[in-house]
Amino acid sequence: MQKFFFIPLLLGLSFALHSQSMRFGIGSCAAGGDGNNDDIFQTLEKEKLDHFLWLGDNAYYTKKDWKNEESMVAAMQQRHASPLLASFLRSTPQLAIWDDHDFGPNDSDSSFAQAAASAGVFDKTWPDNPTDLATNGDLRWDLRMGSVLFVGLDNRTHRGPKGTQILGKGQLQYLRDLLDTHRDAAWVFIAVGSQVLNEAEVFENYSRFPERETFLSICEDHTAQVVFLTGDRHHGEINQSQRGSLVEITSSPLTSRSHEPSAGELKANVNLVKGTVISTQHYTVIELSEDGLAAEVIFKDGYGSHEGDLFSFESALPQHGIRSLKAPIGLAMGGQAWYEIHWDADGLKSEDMEQAKDAMALIVDALKGIDGPPPLLFGFSQGGILANAIAWNHPDLIAGSIAVCSYFPHNWPVIDLTSQPVSKPLFMAVGDHDGVIPASRSMPTYQVLGEAIQEQLTVKSYPMAHSIHPTCFRDILSWIALHGLNAKT
Repeated sequence: MQKFFFIPLLLGLSFALHSQSMRFGIGSCAAGGDGNNDDIFQTLEKEKLDHFLWLGDNAYYTKKDWKNEESMVAAMQQRHASPLLASFLRSTPQLAIWDDHDFGPNDSDSSFAQAAASAGVFDKTWPDNPTDLATNGDLRWDLRMGSVLFVGLDNRTHRGPKGTQILGKGQLQYLRDLLDTHRDAAWVFIAVGSQVLNEAEVFENYSRFPERETFLSICEDHTAQVVFLTGDRHHGEINQSQRGSLVEITSSPLTSRSHEPSAGELKANVNLVKGTVISTQHYTVIELSEDGLAAEVIFKDGYGSHEGDLFSFESALPQHGIRSLKAPIGLAMGGQAWYEIHWDADGLKSEDMEQAKDAMALIVDALKGIDGPPPLLFGFSQGGILANAIAWNHPDLIAGSIAVCSYFPHNWPVIDLTSQPVSKPLFMAVGDHDGVIPASRSMPTYQVLGEAIQEQLTVKSYPMAHSIHPTCFRDILSWIALHGLNAKT
């Protein structure tokens, strides 16, 4: 069996639906503070999205903030004054729902004394939301874009204690009538703060509220594909209902700290799609095209993932044994890194070469410890940079190498360009919209590599950010087959 050796950094996911061209982003949990994490908004701005949908906890009120309307307004204005966030808000159309932290106290419900004042502040903060607070008494909204229906639900105004309700009878009837009116829609995206399909009865998941059964029945009755968009949990994942076609994409956090779901939750959540848990800061881009729907998860700054993130590719590579390495450096934001990096608006600025050299040694040792034929090396971002370096210095240890959203580090002191060129096939994927490692940085390095190994090098560009587009992944699979790297041995 051909071994597939991942040096991780990213997760790509896709599933088929119908056809319409649209590209929008989602994300949640954007705590402020010193602004060190807000560079994710700079990357988001470069995406040139049709719109961005905030999924709650878009700011974090503290006790001094939620005491009255004036203090809530001041807190929201302060959060949106962050230069990188402010620039993103101006550049891209914005839609939003709320959750507990931009409503009031943690886990707060309709008993919150300042609920009405908070709703007014939120309504004015997000003027593009097609809400009618005066008529509905809550922040529900709906928006039709061609064959796509977007629905934003208010999970706070009518919320009761656990074991009761989240949306209330009025909102459920509104949703039932709305879906009946829009039966010709091809897609329905329903944004709600709490996770819907996660079966684990933890935190504020909808599974803890009996009302969920009515909500799911309403959605299952619709003829189109219904996709729930949720946040809240400080990790991302995809869930798919086992009793129907309902799908849920959870995208969290943007700038807040990340957390992994517990072993007990993972066991209880039978709807979880294997390999889709993302435990680091990220946003998700959803693209509708003639090929269907693709969900790309884009990590903050291109690092901060962990060794489990690429196992979602396992189902597409059934003939391969997969081993994924854990990067040695734990990051405060969650996730791991191979070496520390520093960046600016033009991309990567500097890297810690001692740590990079140590990372190479760690991977080389792991490769030397593999029994049987050499593996195929796969790396994304930092992992791809290291894969390229190892392919040049140690071609005898691999069958070939794939690097996505990376570059060839020909100027690293450990790379000797006068040595014998690599003799194994290499595949390089470049993102035209990559704001972390721009094509202007990666392509010149691949020209240097190509001068040495023209026949063994494949370089392709894709309309993607710092992510793996479905077309890119399909090309990778074809390249593996072309070079005979998918045969069992």
